[in-house]
Amino acid sequence: MALFHKKSARRSPQRPQHKLSRQEKKAAKKQAKLDRKRKHWKMPYAPYKNPVDVKYFFIMPILFIVAALCFCTSLGWHFHNVAVYKRHVMESAMPRGSELPLWGGTEKGKLTLGRTMLSKDGKTLAVEIKYDDDAHQDLSSFGKRYGLRLVRLQSQNFHPQMSYGLFGTDGSGVLTIHSKDGFQNQAFVVMLMDRGHLVSSEDLSSGAQTTADDSSIDDSVTAQLSDAESNSNNSNGSQDQNQRKKLPPIYYMRLNAVDAPHAKRNWSNDREVVEDLFIKQNLAKLRKQRAQQRRVLKQAKLSKREYEERLKENPQDTTAQDSLSSTQSAIDNANQNVQRIDAKYDRLVKASIKPDILQPKQTHYKTYPVGDLNQFNGTDQN
Repeated sequence: MALFHKKSARRSPQRPQHKLSRQEKKAAKKQAKLDRKRKHWKMPYAPYKNPVDVKYFFIMPILFIVAALCFCTSLGWHFHNVAVYKRHVMESAMPRGSELPLWGGTEKGKLTLGRTMLSKDGKTLAVEIKYDDDAHQDLSSFGKRYGLRLVRLQSQNFHPQMSYGLFGTDGSGVLTIHSKDGFQNQAFVVMLMDRGHLVSSEDLSSGAQTTADDSSIDDSVTAQLSDAESNSNNSNGSQDQNQRKKLPPIYYMRLNAVDAPHAKRNWSNDREVVEDLFIKQNLAKLRKQRAQQRRVLKQAKLSKREYEERLKENPQDTTAQDSLSSTQSAIDNANQNVQRIDAKYDRLVKASIKPDILQPKQTHYKTYPVGDLNQFNGTDQN
């Protein structure tokens, strides 16, 4: 048995417990190769890692493009707004009911811009100028005694025919502007100058100048307009205003004919202009006022009947007594108002308006082209 065991040991040497397969050998060889490469390329410090802020570096081009687009958009919007503003300034006009500002001189009553209307063909503009009591007292009632001046933009090719007259000695002034080429959507300014034919007793006693020389007025206005453009931000502003105050009253109106309503005919004389501009409108206004007063009168009579019936039932009703007295006063006032309105209405209807009712008119004017109308912004310059 001992011999057998020795022989067996000699023929079967000791082997490892686990034998590697081919796949395992291949994987081990590959792993050893990778380990050698890692050992060869091993750095003496830790691997580089991108900081968190680096991500903004990659979006910087996008942010730059967005900022450039925003800048271009805002710049374009700015120029658009400037163009719109300039166009608005060129087109803006004084609304109806505006008090005419003074460009020079001292105020002698208030003038108010009334209704504006275009003829059927759109070539003639009529403008109503309303006078208050002080203006009727201190300003001339004849259009011939006024001076006219047209202030327009230098870019405007605008050379109309212009005239100014008054409807009676206590009525409104009427400015007519005829342009054979019609009107563009641009504003223009008309200056209305009273030459000082009327003066008060105080002016006479103080020796004030009663009339003004046309050439001196024109020269002064021309010089003042030139100074207003060249020295608008100059310290000479107060000096210019003092010089303006020495002139006769110069009112101005800023007009644009585009938005004016059209008449149903082309005017051939002053009567047609006056009828369409304010006579028909005044008649309609009087009819409305008369209807309102008649409604008040009707309600007052119904109230009076109610209070009378109360007093029949109770003669001691003090409330009914007081109300009846006040109601009777309201009835009397309403009757007087209706009579007054009827008289005005009948007078306008039956009035014989002459074809040349606005005579004597001023038909001459001078033109002054300017680069900017902002100085005529509708505020008092004094």
